[in-house]
Amino acid sequence: MGISDIDALEKELQVKLASVREELQKLIIERDNIKLELQKTREELSDKISKLKKSKEELKNVREELNSLYNSLNTLKNDLSQLRNKLKEHISQAKKLSSELKKISSIATRESIDNMKEEIEKLEWMLITTPNLSLEEEKRIVERISQLERKMREISVYQRDVFELHMKYEELDAEIDNLKKELKDKGEALNQIRERISQLKDTREKLKKEIAETVSSITELKKKREELKGKLKEVINAVNSKSKEYKEILKELNSLRERREHSRTDFILKRKKEEVKSKIEKGERVTLYELYLMYGDEEKT
Repeated sequence: MGISDIDALEKELQVKLASVREELQKLIIERDNIKLELQKTREELSDKISKLKKSKEELKNVREELNSLYNSLNTLKNDLSQLRNKLKEHISQAKKLSSELKKISSIATRESIDNMKEEIEKLEWMLITTPNLSLEEEKRIVERISQLERKMREISVYQRDVFELHMKYEELDAEIDNLKKELKDKGEALNQIRERISQLKDTREKLKKEIAETVSSITELKKKREELKGKLKEVINAVNSKSKEYKEILKELNSLRERREHSRTDFILKRKKEEVKSKIEKGERVTLYELYLMYGDEEKT
């Protein structure tokens, strides 16, 4: 192969080498971009997994609080039911006491004890101061005094009963007020629990939706990660293949350059030999070096 052929082949290989180098550079850039995207995807996936764990923990806490609130709600409902029944009973008792008080009070206030005392004193004074009372009149006065004293005792009993009933009524009325206050407080607590339950339900639904979206994102990211890994593997293989091709072309170019140098050396040596041969044929003087160039290779053979 002549030098011109070697030069032509070298030029062709250099063009091919430049093309392979360009392709290799593109593949390396693509590989690095895929690596960056893969790293970004892995980080995003890690963040999503952390977010999922956090959301699940929050959902667990919400459910636990909801269960606790439902138990409290049921307890409050039972308490309210018992309080209402108790209040109903107390109100019924209070009505009965009020009716009894009115009845006894009406009996106790028909006649005044003071008036009866005054009448008794007058009758007793009459017995003492009135001379010549007939037995019949005296008997009538004594019976009247006895009748008045009996009425006074009855009225005293009524008044005591009225006082006791009034005290019971006051106690019952105070208990009714306390029950009403307790009912109000528990009713407010019940409303607060219901409001909190409503808030937690909204939070629970929001978390469930968020978890579903996160799981979907994780699935997509895992799919993307596997696709990137597969693509990266393909590109790495392509890079390795192109690198090998690039090295082979370089090797071939180096070989061509060596062959060209050898050809150039052989050409120069051949021309020099022809010059020495021409000198010898012309009878011109030649140097030892020229003789060596002329016959050195023959001695080696």
